[in-house]
Amino acid sequence: MASRAVQTELRVCGGASSSIWYQMIADVTSVPTIRSSDRKVGAKGAFICALVSTGGESDFAHAAHSYNKARDLFVPDQNRSARYTEMYQEFLEMRGIAAKGLQRLVDARARMSES
Repeated sequence: MASRAVQTELRVCGGASSSIWYQMIADVTSVPTIRSSDRKVGAKGAFICALVSTGGESDFAHAAHSYNKARDLFVPDQNRSARYTEMYQEFLEMRGIAAKGLQRLVDARARMSES
């Protein structure tokens, strides 16, 4: 989610199979999260690339839609999402405070090494 594009859904897969984990992802990101029914998504991605590159499918979006099946949908809980957003803002504020303190330590250390 590094882009500035608005995300309408997340498609998540991998080793973690806990529904609690997927719900937490949905709550933290405030974006509906879909768990794939596939276990070998890397191989599925290679398969889709091969289909598109050999003309078996016209484009990646259509191929991905055709060959990826959703297992579960996790809808963000608005109350938890709001709390995570609040905690993140608190984290950013504390990080800013800590950065100023760290810079003071760096400056003090530099002055000590100059003497």
